[in-house]
Amino acid sequence: MTWVDILIGVFTFFSIALAFTGTTISESALAFGGDQWTDTHASFYRKITARGWFSLIFLAIAIGGLVAKEKMKEQALRDEVALIENLQTENLAHKDRISKQALNIAELQMQLSKANQNLSKNAEGIEAHHLKSLEAAFRLSGKSARGSDQALVRFKARASIPIPSQHFDQMRLSGGDQFYFATFIQNLSSRDLESIQLKIGDELYSLFKGREKGFFERTLRLPGNPNKQTLAVLLNPLLLNNLTLKVMVKPKDPLQGQSPFKDLVLSSPFSDHAKKIYKTTRADVLNMRSEPQAKTQLISRLPRGSYVRVLQNDVGKWTEAITSDGKQGWVLSQFLSEIK
Repeated sequence: MTWVDILIGVFTFFSIALAFTGTTISESALAFGGDQWTDTHASFYRKITARGWFSLIFLAIAIGGLVAKEKMKEQALRDEVALIENLQTENLAHKDRISKQALNIAELQMQLSKANQNLSKNAEGIEAHHLKSLEAAFRLSGKSARGSDQALVRFKARASIPIPSQHFDQMRLSGGDQFYFATFIQNLSSRDLESIQLKIGDELYSLFKGREKGFFERTLRLPGNPNKQTLAVLLNPLLLNNLTLKVMVKPKDPLQGQSPFKDLVLSSPFSDHAKKIYKTTRADVLNMRSEPQAKTQLISRLPRGSYVRVLQNDVGKWTEAITSDGKQGWVLSQFLSEIK
């Protein structure tokens, strides 16, 4: 409002200057009434000189400026009050929005917390599912996975002679196995030889054909399911006791059944954890014993490449483990390695 104050000051100054400077009224030649000024009956406006009229005009303008100034100040005050009220209204609206956003954020945090809990539960469930899948594959891995086997069978006048195994109590054969045997024949007739048969489950296989003498060897390729293992027995109905067979068995695929388990361990999201639980043997034949000591009861003999699940370690020298077929015992830790 500075320019209004300046204008009011200017007009006031001019009105005062005109009122108190210059010639007097009686000396003024600009009197509207001229010589009538001295006439006491002349009208009032005819007694005012031009300078007086200008003084009144400027004074009126100054007073009008003051009134306008006050009006403008009043309007400015009203505008300021209205602006403050608008700002307060907007501030309240902002506070309401902030409050609502805070509530929304709190609700989102609760939802996020629940989602994290559900995710944690799902992760635990997924891990448990994978571990169950690994365990199932582990139990299947040993059904057809085995190394070569061999045995020395002596006929001792028994009608049924189980073939021993270097891995188990009794030899197990599967479809596709190569069954090789060798012997030295003397003083046995064709009838004696043809009576000897290999029994695998319900199937019978003749080992000899015709009259044979001296050193004799033969290899049989066994038909059947390669994933099914069946106990092998030699039938001796004539109760022969003067014959010894050297038996050797070579599986068609010694790693069959192990590859799926190995792939599952290596591709699992929990591969690092699985590698700590499951190990593979790296000895040609690894003895599993009942106690973590040598010369204790022999539970099983594990061929190279067998998979075991680790149960516990004993000062790093012995490891308690369980095989895929459920046999549990202690093996030397140095002959266990990570699955790669």
